[in-house]
Amino acid sequence: MNACHSGHLRRDKKLDIIDHNYRIGFATFFLKKGARGVIGTLGKVIDQYAAKVTSNFFAEYQRNPNLPVAAILRNIRAEAAKNFRANKTEENRRLFIFTFMYVYYGNPMTTLRLNSSGN
Repeated sequence: MNACHSGHLRRDKKLDIIDHNYRIGFATFFLKKGARGVIGTLGKVIDQYAAKVTSNFFAEYQRNPNLPVAAILRNIRAEAAKNFRANKTEENRRLFIFTFMYVYYGNPMTTLRLNSSGN
C-alpha cells in the first residue's frame, strides 16, 4: 500500500489492559481479514520513488517469481544500497531511503502469484 504510514503499527489503547505491546494498523486489519501478507510504508513516500520501488519490486518478481515476497523486498533493498554505495547521487540517496521505508508483514514464506486477466 502506497499510503502514508500504511505500514506503521500503533499501540492499541483498548487492549492495554491485556497486553501493553499489542500493535494495530492497516497491516493487522488486512491480515485479520485473510491476507497472507501486506507491504506498507513507514512514512510518506514521494510518488516518483513509490513508482520506482514498485517497478523494482515487480522487475525482481519477474526475474525470480518463486521467491517469497519478503525475499523480493530484501533483494530490492540490497540493490538500492549497492547503487547508493557505488554512486552517491541525490537520486540514489532518496531511492535508498524510500526503498527501506517499505515493510512486509505476514508469513515470510508467502509468494506472489499473479494471474492473467484473460484480456
